[in-house]
Amino acid sequence: MFIFLVTNLKIKKAALEKEKDQETEIFNLEQEIKKQRTKLDELLELDHQENQIIQELNQAKKELAQAERELVIYQQKEIDLTKAAELRYSTIPVSMKLLIRRL
Repeated sequence: MFIFLVTNLKIKKAALEKEKDQETEIFNLEQEIKKQRTKLDELLELDHQENQIIQELNQAKKELAQAERELVIYQQKEIDLTKAAELRYSTIPVSMKLLIRRL
């Protein structure tokens, strides 16, 4: 939306530049273009930050799912009860807390 608005303002500015007596209008359009461009840049930065958070959350979810799968394997096979206990009472709860904090 902001890109469309900035483009329209630039078109209007170009049309007004052909008319010499429209300097004030041109100045106002230039200011509006700068303002809208700044808003667009801010929104793009916010989008980038939100995408970064989403990627971190997805990675945490993958790690949590892996830890839960390992827990099931250790419990089913009773290979290493110490490892199963570590997964159940340390790794999984810590991963859950980190995931919740990131939300």
